Amino acid sequence: MKVLERDAEAAPAGAEEIWETWQRKGVSQFRLPHFFLARYRDLLDSELPEVKKGLIAAGAVCRNPVLDAPEAIRGSAREGDDAFECISGRRCVVEAAVASVAGRAPHLEIRRGAAAAGLVTGSSAHDGVPHVAGVRLGMGEEITADLVVDMTGRRSPLPRWLEAVGARSARDPWEFACSFHHATAEMVEPWYRDTLAADRHRLAEIDALIDGSEYRPRDPGWEIGQALANAAFKDPDCFRGFVGVTMVLSRAADVTARPGLLDKVIALGAGWRDEPLPAPNRAELLSIVAGD
Repeated sequence: MKVLERDAEAAPAGAEEIWETWQRKGVSQFRLPHFFLARYRDLLDSELPEVKKGLIAAGAVCRNPVLDAPEAIRGSAREGDDAFECISGRRCVVEAAVASVAGRAPHLEIRRGAAAAGLVTGSSAHDGVPHVAGVRLGMGEEITADLVVDMTGRRSPLPRWLEAVGARSARDPWEFACSFHHATAEMVEPWYRDTLAADRHRLAEIDALIDGSEYRPRDPGWEIGQALANAAFKDPDCFRGFVGVTMVLSRAADVTARPGLLDKVIALGAGWRDEPLPAPNRAELLSIVAGD
């Protein structure tokens, strides 16, 4: 397997050198800290444990929002609480750890400073359907492959390259949308819908706060979510359910489907609107800003 990396510079040794000297012009937010949720950490443990070891050796920080919480909130530690562990690090350090493991992987060659400029075609299995058999680099070198995977991001030149070799245009938005929907509906769409609903509610809630009005949507799911957040600090089961949702380990619908949990959420959290805020309210914040 060959990986073509457009940026020429490899990661230097040592976290300080990575931070101070490594340049990745093709990567935005390269030096910003990244907080990776528990779902990502779980994937590292199961698929790429050496990457996690490299991150920790380079100084990445592990936190467990359940075990780090006061015992009065989380209750006694439980079997399975390790699942909530998260990991955080600067993106440059994270990429260096991944690159280090990849560089030691057998049968994998990483070519840096090699940018693909087009596709190479071979014998077609069907008339009128071009067969992609590799890529052509900027200097004209051709690299053949049984499978070519494009990972150049949303500004990928792949549609233009496909048209250049006579392939059907991939720019039809309706065709692309249908293909994407069918390929991801089972695994991705439920999470997408949850995130989209949460974002829309939050934006509408902010608009309501700016207007000085109370946000009251007619959405039972949103109300249950607010109640779960409120109940989280009153019951260990609710707390773990709430953290599981925020860490992308569980969907809210699955959490509230657990035996007895929805009853707890309603009993402990349904009155969230009438409870005092755990921080200054809008009037108090404006007073602070005004220096009163």
